[in-house]
Amino acid sequence: LSILTGHHSQKKIAMDTSTNAAAVMSHTSSRVSDIYAKKAEQVKEEVKSNRQRKRLSEKLANDAQQAYKAADFDRALEKFVHFLANVESDAKSLDEEVRASLVSNIGSCLHNLEEYELAKEYYEKALESFDKLPTGTMTWLFYGDINSKRMEFIKGRIGEISMGKRPDATKYLDAYGKEQKWSEREIAAAKKGNSFSWVSPSSWYSWYYAELKDESESTAAPPASSNA
Repeated sequence: LSILTGHHSQKKIAMDTSTNAAAVMSHTSSRVSDIYAKKAEQVKEEVKSNRQRKRLSEKLANDAQQAYKAADFDRALEKFVHFLANVESDAKSLDEEVRASLVSNIGSCLHNLEEYELAKEYYEKALESFDKLPTGTMTWLFYGDINSKRMEFIKGRIGEISMGKRPDATKYLDAYGKEQKWSEREIAAAKKGNSFSWVSPSSWYSWYYAELKDESESTAAPPASSNA
């Protein structure tokens, strides 16, 4: 996954939302366009304040990540497109870094679904966006040129497409431009629906007790006899 967790800069650029969305969606399949249109209308009806928009973004970020970890790429695609529609619904506070990350993540979902040409188009749009984004001085000092790292990661994905290869869905680039890999336990928890989210206290308890249950089952005495 290209850039899934968090973001660093808080640079917000006001743009015309309808034009912005059209620029992203103009070369995609009707499948993605239909999802975007439906979710944009849903956001318009349900989101009435910046606070609601922020909460929805946090929820969609978590839902998309869990779906991707569980290798449910259709669901992850839907969540990322919904997330994009949400952030593009407010032109005054549009964060280009978040938008570029979402475009890249949509490309990653399409890549895993073997829709290679569409995935490449999204990756290329993400590259264009990251190439225009400045890296703050403090961010550069502590973490280096994060946007260049993101671009190299995405270029690697485009290289995989040229060879007809799906990406390693367990790997992703974190908010600091460092490649990470989800553990088997994290992936198993996502598939069970035992997600952990810092923005959802209720998930802390469900995740914790699910971990305890898994540990108790793994340490239980084996049966007296078994059939191979």
